[in-house]
Amino acid sequence: MVLLMTRIMPLAFIALLGHPASAAERRYTITDFDRIHVEGPFQVTLVTGKGVSALATGDTQALERVSIEVQNRTLKIRPNRSAWGGYPGKSTGAVKLAVTTHELRGATVIGSGSLSVDKARAMKFDAAISGSGRIGIANVEADMLTLGLLGAGKLIVAGKVKSLRATVTGAGELDGSQLTAEDAEIAADTSGAIGLGVKRAVKLTATGAGDVAIAGTPACTVDHRGAGSISCGK
Repeated sequence: MVLLMTRIMPLAFIALLGHPASAAERRYTITDFDRIHVEGPFQVTLVTGKGVSALATGDTQALERVSIEVQNRTLKIRPNRSAWGGYPGKSTGAVKLAVTTHELRGATVIGSGSLSVDKARAMKFDAAISGSGRIGIANVEADMLTLGLLGAGKLIVAGKVKSLRATVTGAGELDGSQLTAEDAEIAADTSGAIGLGVKRAVKLTATGAGDVAIAGTPACTVDHRGAGSISCGK
């Protein structure tokens, strides 16, 4: 009997460890914002054209480690450094956040998080990644679009803008295959690929190993000092 109990106890303990953590939800009361800053391994989805709201989904202990607040009209989502609970080193799984706002003028991701935006309309719009994160914007309309990518992240942007300025450094990738700019200025020092469409004129400085493909029929001014291939215009 003692031998049987000795065998059952480890099996029960293993089963307990393998049981998935229950998902929980937390709603946050926030004020108006038109910019978003994501720092940490969070998966964020943002929808514009609605009243402000924020809903987080994940393990209860993981939710305790999330800080959400608005400062100077910027929604900041980042780790709560003062949170307690859980075992050291224990994985609590991913936290997913769904947020809404009236309009958006800028987005930043720092670290390995991801941000998906349905649409953005503004005179000036900027998006930046520092690290291995991801930003996807399904439709942007702006007079001036500024994109920055530092690290190994990926920036996916679609839409139409009058002027584009993009700086890509590191190993990141800029996918603007569904983006069309009237004019563009691009500085590329990356091993990742860059692709976008330009109608009128583009100024390109390429010093990295990544390939750059510019679709359309723009007047191309190219300073090519890197190992990657360059394709500009048809």
